[in-house]
Amino acid sequence: MYRSSHSMNIDRSQFINSKITNGHDFSGSTTDCTQLLRLLAEHRAELVELAGPRGDRVDSRIAEIEEEIAAPEPDGPAVKSAWKSVQKVLSGGVTAAESVSKINDAIRSLFGA
Repeated sequence: MYRSSHSMNIDRSQFINSKITNGHDFSGSTTDCTQLLRLLAEHRAELVELAGPRGDRVDSRIAEIEEEIAAPEPDGPAVKSAWKSVQKVLSGGVTAAESVSKINDAIRSLFGA
């Protein structure tokens, strides 16, 4: 892992001043960790409600994602795994919901597919 006061490589990605990139220029599609945290907070209640009786599971997975994103060195695979768990609970037509799409895009931008 490469470290400096402003950047470090994380599993073929680079964490730079609260942004994670994979070395490719996406012309503005790089998502800031703060933006992902905002999206999660903004859509959390909706996602929990959409999950119905499994809303507690979705809420706990979102809390895991938020905790990991707030860490000094976010673990991309852990974030993606927790998000996949949320998506499984919300499977079916709900996965096309705008809130799910926005968060999915933000996670992909930060940690890759």
